[in-house]
Amino acid sequence: MIQFFSSSLDSLGGVLDDAFLTLPKILKPFRPKRGIDLDAYARQIDFYFDKGFVDDPASFFRFSDKAPSYQISSETAYHGGMHQVITFQSRYIPRFPEMIERFEGFEENKTAFLIRWTHGDRGRKTLVCLHGYMLGDPDQAKRMFKIRKLFQMGMDVALFITPFHWKRAPQSVALRGMFLQPDDVVMTCECFGQAMYDLYHCLMLLQKLGAQDIGIIGASSPMK
Repeated sequence: MIQFFSSSLDSLGGVLDDAFLTLPKILKPFRPKRGIDLDAYARQIDFYFDKGFVDDPASFFRFSDKAPSYQISSETAYHGGMHQVITFQSRYIPRFPEMIERFEGFEENKTAFLIRWTHGDRGRKTLVCLHGYMLGDPDQAKRMFKIRKLFQMGMDVALFITPFHWKRAPQSVALRGMFLQPDDVVMTCECFGQAMYDLYHCLMLLQKLGAQDIGIIGASSPMK
């Protein structure tokens, strides 16, 4: 019975994931058209080749060597521990200079979020959860990653909110799905650059908060 119930929940979760992934397809006809010609678009892509990022992908990513200043925006009780919403300012600057003004125009995305379920002491093993495309809502992630079970096993758990997801998403519904745009390679590249930048600083922040051994787990639905 328990196995059937668990299987049913997993299936339901898959249906919900598919619903989230369907949203960008529905919104695509209503998304504002990009005012760019083929030559300009090719020049943008050539930038990443000319800088050597294609031949050496690791060179594209850059990080600060200092943990960011942070704020615990909210803190509530959670099964003998605490549930925290931690925020800090993302200092990511796009590699492509002409992208900077456009990228920084999304004010909501400048605030990075780390959701944390902690026992409250230092030295705990900590698992960082990475959500999928068009997901990221903490309540949904709690079910997907079985946060309570992991917490009861003795681990602290954290959820990294990817750029342009959850509270980082644009206010305009037509612009949801900014993180992955097959027709806008430059924006997609810079979104991944910011994701790695912010994730790296989340790991530094967790170490600062007392996490000892940090592991990472990810979950998503296949694109269809």
